[in-house]
Parts: sequence; structure tokens; C-alpha cells
Amino acid sequence: MLPSILIAWMVVGLSYKQEDLPWEVPLYFGLLKTIPLLPLERLCRGNLTSFTMVLLIVFSFTFVFFLKRESFKELFTGNLKEKIDYSYSFPNSWLQVTGLFILVFTAWFFFKKAIIEGVIPLISLNLLQHAFLTALYTSLAVFSIPIIFLRRRLDREELLLGLALGFGLFERYFMIGSFVGTLIFLAIGWLLARTSYETRGSLLSSLMIFVYILMVIL
Repeated sequence: MLPSILIAWMVVGLSYKQEDLPWEVPLYFGLLKTIPLLPLERLCRGNLTSFTMVLLIVFSFTFVFFLKRESFKELFTGNLKEKIDYSYSFPNSWLQVTGLFILVFTAWFFFKKAIIEGVIPLISLNLLQHAFLTALYTSLAVFSIPIIFLRRRLDREELLLGLALGFGLFERYFMIGSFVGTLIFLAIGWLLARTSYETRGSLLSSLMIFVYILMVIL
């Protein structure tokens, strides 16, 4: 049902309100939801999850390449030296923000696990692979690609708030979990959205999501 609804949304946007309802975004997500429904197990003899994730990532790059080639480079590193628009001396760039996020999040996690719970987490190669693919896919699908198609159609703050809300499932925000947890997810989503928006790339947000996923899985 969901792919059908998204494709119908695309048709409405393409036919009637292209500026207010961009057709590329629902088309992209509609196709994303369709790909896992294909008989991919016939093509994959190994890890189906990783194979599907790689296929979704390749599709994401291909989609932007054909529909908005001039913005294709925004799917890669971006401007790592992009400054933050306030006067504080540290952090004064999004690269420093990313480093600070990784440092604080990792330190808090190991303090909680090793000192409070007395557990030393083990990181396997398969776990690293899964976290890397998931982080790259999430950065592309949730942040970079919507930004590419909506940057000039929506106000910046409206777009960032929408992407922050999109960082996770609707029920994760409003149906289950604590109020504090909801605020934390919104804050992380807003930070990731703004990082992708300001740097015009997916590298830094991918790094933050990579660390975040590792900490959640462990």
C-alpha cells in the first residue's frame, strides 16, 4: 500500500502542484519501498540484508544522477570546512561539531557500559559493516536526497524541522518512549539535518549516524 500511496502522491505533485508538492521526493521513497519487495534472494547468495542495503544505496546515487545531475556531488563529502554561523570560537565548523559529537557520545556510552554496567562491548566485522551501510543509507535517504530536491522549495528551518521529525518512525516519537527520549531524537535529527544542509554533503552526517548506530546496537 505504501509504495502505491507514494506513487500516487508523485502523480499529484507532477500534474497539479509541482512547486508545492515536489514529485521527485515521493517517487524516490516509493521506489525505495518497492525494491525490498522484489525477489532479491534469487540474486543474492550471501547476506540478503547487506545486499539489499547496497542496492538501495546504489539506487539512491543513480536516482540523483539522472534526475538532478548538477547536485550529484552533494551526495559525497561536501564542504568539510564549512563554518557555523555564530561567533563562538569552538566549535566553529561542522567538522569540529562532528568530532565533538563522536567524542561525547562515545565517552558517554563507554562510561555507561564499562563503569556503570561493568560490560566491555565487543565490535565484530559484521557489526561494523552493518553500521556503515545503514549509516550511509540513512544519511542519503533521510537527509541528503530530500535536501537536494527541497532546498530551494522550502524555507530552511521548515525543511530542517521536517527532516528532524523524519529521523525515525512516527510511533517512536509520539506513541512510545519517554518525553526526554523524544526530545533527544529530535535534537539529533535536527543536528544531522543541519550538518547535511550546511556542508552540502553526506560524509559528516554519515559519520555521526555510524557512531550512533554502533552505540545503539551494542
